[in-house]
Amino acid sequence: MRFTRQIQKKTDEVNLYFSSINTVNNNVMPDFAVGRRDSNKLEDVHFTPSILVKVCKKIRPKLTTDPDGYPPILLKNIISAVAMPLYVLFQSSMSLGKVPASWHNAIITPLFKNGFGSG
Repeated sequence: MRFTRQIQKKTDEVNLYFSSINTVNNNVMPDFAVGRRDSNKLEDVHFTPSILVKVCKKIRPKLTTDPDGYPPILLKNIISAVAMPLYVLFQSSMSLGKVPASWHNAIITPLFKNGFGSG
């Protein structure tokens, strides 16, 4: 019985939290321009093959695959051989100020963070 009350208390806390940050749909989209800087441009992004190698060497060796079916450890293991071609590809995109359409898509996975606040 005590366990059920604890669960009910936690679910009430979660409900109260989400109710406090929720908004009523008034069919008006909020303005999302706040915080957007038009001065940031892709042409201003610069990097080198050595930066690519340094970043890729920090990849954690996990066995799960990316959306294309390749495990991240593969890139970590071959980065020395592919750093220059990747650099040319990335730098070309940045200098043109355009990225391939497929780079506009992402798979976002929510991660559980321990706890809901107090208690």
